[in-house]
Amino acid sequence: MSNTDVTSSKSTDRRSQNADWLKRSTEIDESHRIISASRDSGIDQLPVRDHDIDHLAERTKQLELAGTAILKAVGEDPTREGLIKTPTRMAKAYLYFTQGYETSLEEVTNGAVFAEDADEMVVVRDIDIFSLCEHHLVPFFGKVHIGYIPNGKVLGLSKLARIADVFARRLQVQERLTKQIASAIQQVLEPAGVAVVIEASHMCMVMRGVSKTGANTVTSSVTGVFREDSKTREDCIYRIRAHQPTPRTTSERYTLPEKIKKQNKIVVMPATDEVEEESHKHDESPTERVRSKWGFFLIALVIELAILIMALWIVSNKIVPILTF
Repeated sequence: MSNTDVTSSKSTDRRSQNADWLKRSTEIDESHRIISASRDSGIDQLPVRDHDIDHLAERTKQLELAGTAILKAVGEDPTREGLIKTPTRMAKAYLYFTQGYETSLEEVTNGAVFAEDADEMVVVRDIDIFSLCEHHLVPFFGKVHIGYIPNGKVLGLSKLARIADVFARRLQVQERLTKQIASAIQQVLEPAGVAVVIEASHMCMVMRGVSKTGANTVTSSVTGVFREDSKTREDCIYRIRAHQPTPRTTSERYTLPEKIKKQNKIVVMPATDEVEEESHKHDESPTERVRSKWGFFLIALVIELAILIMALWIVSNKIVPILTF
């Protein structure tokens, strides 16, 4: 083969590669445009990622090439025994970490929305979540607490955890993740209000940078009555923080009598289950604690007044005979 043929072949390959990269860049730009538009709308409308087998194989191949390039860039030998299959493992791991792009809310809820004449606060707390920071592609993980007040419809409790996973299994920042979970529940159930709190530790702060191992980030997002009524919001936060000797993921239901609802207050009705009754035995609301303090104060005041009256009576009985004498 002549030098001219070799040069021509290389030029053709280079043009083909450039065309492929241009096509991929166009697809990436379009994805970024859709993502930006969905964030601006306030409710997540990201398209579901293609389930096509050929497309999956292509994405896996791209991730494997990227993994090999990373190994070379950090000074490692991709052909070393311990690293031969690392690009493939990395590709499968990242596809799993980002599988939330492949799932829609309809798939997750799967018809588990039920009509119920309920207006009670529902709290599911300590749901484990794992996600990837979109700035450094390192993990952040923690717990999400979800509370909502039904408005004629309730959602299967496990679906709340699944909704959290849908958005956590994407490239995220914690602030957006919190809002997306709250917006999704509001969209699916149309409840009186939704409250979502996330507590997480970010590896981008622990493994690098400031290296603060004890730092936790807390974010919240509230809608409806939780945003409008501070007392309802505070009660929900109290329920999230309250200690209960029950499994890490629990649900609590609190009734709202009509008289109390008009006063924008939420009270705990007696539990019917023995386990719940035991767990709520020492679980007083802020209002109950204030009443208890005033009760002790009044009792102490009555005792002091009784002691003072007795002392005056004793003194008067001793002084009167002396004056008479």
